[in-house]
Amino acid sequence: MAIIKHVFTNAKADLADPTIVRPSDWNSAHAITMIEGVSAGTQVGSSGTIVFADSNGVSFGMNANTITGTVRTDYQSAGAYLTTAMVSNAGSNFVAATAAFAGTSASGTIASNGISVSIGPYITTAMASNRGSDFVAATAAFAGTSASGTIGSAGISVSIGPYITTADLSANSSNYFRNWKIAGNTAGTTSSQQGTDFWLAGGQGITLSGNSNSITLSVGSYITTAMASNRGSDFVAATAAFAGTSASGTIGSAGISVSIGPYITTAMASNRGSDFVAATAAFAGTSASGTIGSAGISVSIGPYITTAMASNRGSDFVAATAAFAGTNASGTIASNGISVSVAAPGAAAENNWVTLLGANVAGSSSASGSTIGWSGINLTLSGTNNSQVVISAPATTSFVGSGAISLSVNASTITVQDVPSSYFAIHPAVSLISQSMGQSTSLVFPMCIPYQLSVSFARIMMSFSAASTSRTVQNVVTSCSGEIYSTVNLVAYSMGTGGNSESLQYVTSGQGVVTYRNYINVGAQSTEGSYTNAITFPSRGSSNSAIASNYSVSNANSYQFSTTAFHTAFTNIRYFDLPFQANLTPGAYWFCMGISSNSATNGTFFSNITGCLVRYSHHYAMSQINAAVEIQGVAANTTNALNGCGSFTLGGAAGTTSSIGMNQISRSASHPLPWIQLIRSA
Repeated sequence: MAIIKHVFTNAKADLADPTIVRPSDWNSAHAITMIEGVSAGTQVGSSGTIVFADSNGVSFGMNANTITGTVRTDYQSAGAYLTTAMVSNAGSNFVAATAAFAGTSASGTIASNGISVSIGPYITTAMASNRGSDFVAATAAFAGTSASGTIGSAGISVSIGPYITTADLSANSSNYFRNWKIAGNTAGTTSSQQGTDFWLAGGQGITLSGNSNSITLSVGSYITTAMASNRGSDFVAATAAFAGTSASGTIGSAGISVSIGPYITTAMASNRGSDFVAATAAFAGTSASGTIGSAGISVSIGPYITTAMASNRGSDFVAATAAFAGTNASGTIASNGISVSVAAPGAAAENNWVTLLGANVAGSSSASGSTIGWSGINLTLSGTNNSQVVISAPATTSFVGSGAISLSVNASTITVQDVPSSYFAIHPAVSLISQSMGQSTSLVFPMCIPYQLSVSFARIMMSFSAASTSRTVQNVVTSCSGEIYSTVNLVAYSMGTGGNSESLQYVTSGQGVVTYRNYINVGAQSTEGSYTNAITFPSRGSSNSAIASNYSVSNANSYQFSTTAFHTAFTNIRYFDLPFQANLTPGAYWFCMGISSNSATNGTFFSNITGCLVRYSHHYAMSQINAAVEIQGVAANTTNALNGCGSFTLGGAAGTTSSIGMNQISRSASHPLPWIQLIRSA
């Protein structure tokens, strides 16, 4: 398998962003599957262009990526020729026109215009010899049950008497009555003969009536629910005698009448007398006296505590004879109360403690003594007559940012900073000169940002060039495309510190890519086709702006890719808006700007398809003094007039994303400072 790579190898380090074309992508082998060789007959071709040559009435062409072949058929005058020849050994696959016809029960002829077969007036479909048992012989005897008939060649005749015209399936016999049977409290016959009719007979006040498939049973207006004959013992007969104890009554058909004398309406059970106190019982009380009578029980208790204390609760109280023990206090305990005496405030006997809590404590965190004094620092202390101490702090001071100052608070920290600006012009557009960047040479220039910046793109004043190309008509159906890439990189650095104080250290970066694409499609007619010019470019911080133009070609001698108004929209002085998302604090910065260009093609039909293009030509800068300025005491005149202003070649296009030594920046004539604006646009 052949390997295709670029002739030029980029030795620079990759940027951190994997979404852009990096040096390692440029240097890697292309993922292209190629044919290593084509063989035909005894010849093999492994290089150059493989050509399918027209010969012996066969011509070749292309349709997109497909090779087409056409075979001529006009070598002789028109006639009924076979369009497809038969192979020489295929004659046995056919019947010769002179072959004899051999048939059984059929005759026929074979000729060049077809085969004719004649069959006599036989049964058109013969029965297999072993299928005779599938039929009834015309001479067979007819055997029937309740039916008679005859069998002949003309058919079978069956005669059935005047029986049921529709016979029931034997499988449905369970759906009908065969006979009936009765059980339980029965009278008369308990079953019927099989196959007899099933009759329903009305009687005893029940009337039967039929309506279509329904039978209705009607009963007269008798008692709707009859009592069972054995349930008479559940009731009292109307003629029964009434027997009562302490009561009299009568029993009749209209009801039962009971008469009871004026006795206690609710009698007590004879065995419940022990549940009560007899009215004649004697009263026996402890620390109480009383009487018992039919009217009630009377109890008299002396002037004692009405609620007695449990015998085991004495420990819940202080004995009247207990001794008083107090700290900074004295007292007595007696049956009539407890007396406590506390020394007056400030007495020497006191020893008070105050403990200070929290993280914001200075000095000792506690104090003790008979008198504690408070002092206020930036606070006002005042005592009141109702035993209160009032602590007053000054009113809260508010900080408000205004103008270009913003304030933010994080816990106890207040941050004061500039309000980010969305615009900064590095250099004024005066005394402009043209300056170019090479494939592996970047420009380095200093600038000082005086205030906080928050930007989304860098606007660079540039000029792009345009070119045209063409391709002569060729008898082929194909397509081809080509792309030209112009990648501009911008990297911001700041001066290092300590051991890196003589080098520039990476801060942030951005990249803008202009892609110009040509596409051609040749139609079935070689003089017809279409082609497209398209370009994508960054604009106002966006990297996906695009313009395209489509053209058609008809009856042309060549395909022209020319510069048009489409191209002139990118030539001369133009703003190039390079995406550059950054938040920069005030300070000194150095910018490194570089360009890389490459191209790619798809298809070999148009080798110079990338000749029609729009690509970076140069940019504009402000000219400085055209002289080298050296420090005193040094003979050589090689130092830049501006520190860190010049060209840088070790990092390739767009320098490096790590660091640049100040001694790696070479002097440029007139020390040009590129014209750039840093802008944020919504």
